Amino acid sequence: MALQKLGPYRLVSLLGQGGMGAVYEGIEESTGDRVAVKVLPSVRSHDEVFAKRFESEIATLIPLNHPNIVHILGHGRDQGHLFLAMELVDGPSLYDHFRKKRVLPWAEVVGYVLDICKGLKFAHDRGFIHRDLKLGNLLLDSKGQVKLTDFGIARYGGVERDDLREAITAPGGVVGTLDYMAPEQLRGEAASVRSDLYSLG
Repeated sequence: MALQKLGPYRLVSLLGQGGMGAVYEGIEESTGDRVAVKVLPSVRSHDEVFAKRFESEIATLIPLNHPNIVHILGHGRDQGHLFLAMELVDGPSLYDHFRKKRVLPWAEVVGYVLDICKGLKFAHDRGFIHRDLKLGNLLLDSKGQVKLTDFGIARYGGVERDDLREAITAPGGVVGTLDYMAPEQLRGEAASVRSDLYSLG
């Protein structure tokens, strides 16, 4: 039976699915607000490694309240599923936008890069390194503003937090997306602010 409700959120439609679970459009029942609900499957919600990675994204997003970062609204566990509710960005990813347009005016690209830089600087100033910056993790809202999302493998203070180190990656392990990763990430070395800037480039 398909999921219909998690916590205070009624699930309306499936928006996408990936390795870390599914994302639904939802409605916060007390307010009627539209939200995006990221759901970890029950089998993975009971897997310590995947559960800690998901909880890492929640802990990472909570203090990152910025116009160019997707804002977290709530989280919890229900019916055996871990879930995370976020603002619903009503536009495509930059990946989908680029695939549709194929050629983007330079001024449009510069505007996107400036938005990304603002979001990254806010995260970096607070000790967070994204580590998986790519077109698919950059969303366009209805005003054409870019928002960073998917902080599931982010690092805090340049290193993983002690309680999450083992859950996120083994020593010398490689995490990220190959096409965008900085050389030091590919070598299994610690990512830094410069690693995110490499991915941005």
